[in-house]
Amino acid sequence: MIVREAPTATVRVVKRKWDGSVSTIDTARSMAVPGDMSAWFILTGSRRERPGSDATEVVGCDELWVAVPGEWWVLCAYADDARSLNRYKIHATAPFEAPRRDDEIVWTDLDLDFEIAGDDVTVQDEAQFHDHAQTMGYPDHIVRGAWSGISTIAARYTNRDWPFDGSLQNWVDGA
Repeated sequence: MIVREAPTATVRVVKRKWDGSVSTIDTARSMAVPGDMSAWFILTGSRRERPGSDATEVVGCDELWVAVPGEWWVLCAYADDARSLNRYKIHATAPFEAPRRDDEIVWTDLDLDFEIAGDDVTVQDEAQFHDHAQTMGYPDHIVRGAWSGISTIAARYTNRDWPFDGSLQNWVDGA
């Protein structure tokens, strides 16, 4: 199903770490998408707050973010100047929960990432994941869930299953 609706509302997106600290805060536009998924769009030039380092950065390209309740990952797809999705970063997360408020999305990043850029596919931040698992006390089921989420999304990429089947590009084209 292709959804051709424009982004619907402004939403505050808070990315937390397992210890509760806030990693980033973005202002985004929520998108109407099929099912119970959450999707938001962060535009080029938006400001991304990094409270832990008391810094703010400027977002360099349009970003489409997608999360599915119960899944162990949150996906970010990056668009080039022609609005073509050209790379992806999938963050291992605690199981995503549907937003409790219409104006805020909060999710927990577990530092392990699966990145796709052209033909290059890599797992990133593995050392940081192991360090934080120890220092922040990730329970065993969280460690296993993070790896399971990355494994699941890697298989979807290899098989060109959703979200790597062109659907996300259709969402961007319709936004």
